[in-house]
Order: sequence, then C-alpha cells, then structure tokens
Amino acid sequence: MTRPISPLATRSFLFDTTAWRGSRRVQSMSLACRALYLEMLCEQWEHGSVPATAEECAAQLGGDLHAWRDAWPKLIDCFVPRKRDGRLINRKLDALRRERLDYLQTQRDNGRRGGKRTQQKAKAATSTSSEPQGSLEPPLSPDRIGSDRTGSDRTRSDRIERIGSNGTEGSHTRRTARARETNGRDPLRATFEQFWSVYPKKVGKAAAFTAWRKVHPTSDLVAKILAALDWQRTQDSWLRNGGQYIPNPSKYINEARWDDEPVTTPHMSDETLTLARATQGFLDEEQS
Repeated sequence: MTRPISPLATRSFLFDTTAWRGSRRVQSMSLACRALYLEMLCEQWEHGSVPATAEECAAQLGGDLHAWRDAWPKLIDCFVPRKRDGRLINRKLDALRRERLDYLQTQRDNGRRGGKRTQQKAKAATSTSSEPQGSLEPPLSPDRIGSDRTGSDRTRSDRIERIGSNGTEGSHTRRTARARETNGRDPLRATFEQFWSVYPKKVGKAAAFTAWRKVHPTSDLVAKILAALDWQRTQDSWLRNGGQYIPNPSKYINEARWDDEPVTTPHMSDETLTLARATQGFLDEEQS
C-alpha cells in the first residue's frame, strides 16, 4: 500500500551537527546504528512517525534485518510510542515538524487573505472613478508578508506598514496578531512553551517570556537551545543539591547560556573530596 505524501516530503529539516556530535546517546552508537537512526528521523519527517518494530523498519525503510535487530536497543531509546497507534516518534523532531506545518498553514492562510483583499481593492477602484488608478496598493502575497514566521519585531512592524498607508489594514493585522497570541497560536508563544516544557526549573514564567520575546529566537536558535538543554539538564552542576544551582529561566535566556560548553573535567562529589583530603593528610603524617 502506498503511503500518503506529506506536505513536508520535499522540504528539508534542521540538522544540528554540533548537537548530533555532542550527544552522548548518539556517540554511544556505532556508525551503522547512527545511519539507521538518521533514516528513522527522515521517515518521521516525511510521514509523521516510524514503525514500532525492527522487522517493520527493515521492511519499510530497507536494510539488513539483522542490523536493525542489533541496533534496536539503542534506537528505541530515541523514540516514544504514539498514543493513538503505537507507532514511534522522536519528540524533538515531532515538535519541529508541527511548527513547520503550522508555518506552512499560516503562509497559505496569508495568501488567501491577500487574494481577497486584492479583489476588494480592485472592485473599489472600478466603482470610484475619481480615485487615480496609481493609488491602488500592490497585491498582498506570502512573500510580501515575510518568509520567516519568527522574524524580529521590526520586521513585523515593516510588514504592517507595507500592507497599507491608510491604517485600516495595519490595524486589522495588529488585531489578528493579538488574537493569535490570545488563543494560543502565536508562534513566539509556541516556541517559548517548547522551551518551558523541558527547562528543569519552573520559576518566573512571565519574566522568562519577556526575555524570550526580547531575544525573539528563530527556529534554528530554538533547536539549538533545546539541544543545549538536552545535555545541560544532566550536568553535575545542575543536579547538585536538588537543582540549587540551575539558573532561573529568565537568567538563562538573558545570558544566552545555550552557548555554554560541557565540562569535560570529571566531577568528584564533596564526600569523595573530603575522603581524599583525609587520606592525603594521613599519608603526610606517616611520612613525617
């Protein structure tokens, strides 16, 4: 049976080589296992999920069944079963895929609205003979609106000014943006909720969102932040004393802590250090 083609089938997805090579989970895999893992990610991007068994993956994605079975214990750790049918999904890629689908839908909606406005302006120009034809504004197209759904505040302001000089369309766009944020479809709010869901210290959410809005991260930066949190949440300095040293979310964002690098020096607990000092002191006394 032929599988349906996703609207994302011909579109690439973000592949962060730094996060891939810096992931402990990926680095613990053999090269053959990594190739199968990447094949599963590509399958999920195109079709939304991957088969739940090594046998089905071998049948649908190709490759040697024995290789799939040998790699399966490592691969299964990177996915979770989908509730409705048990097929597997990688959570990070699923969030990125949903964001991309929302973006494409927004572009289609903007295109339809732009077409309607152009028709209305053309009718108004035809019925009003005293109005110079040169005053008609150019059609509103997705390209005029902007291809980056997570652009800066200045870019969004420029888009509003380009829509119309009489303020009517600009006011409509502002109201639409406010309504979108109110009902939960604001892209900036959506990416912040992605960050908030994985950040281990849930304090000062309003301050954190203010900082997030100030940074206004692109989809590439969001992926980089999530990849950084993947290893930062397990580092010793964050796990100590019940997470006492985890920075507040707003501080993390304001200081761009996703640019931190993992500590490679082996960590010794306070108890181990105390014991080591006592042992060294004993040896020093024996030598004297």
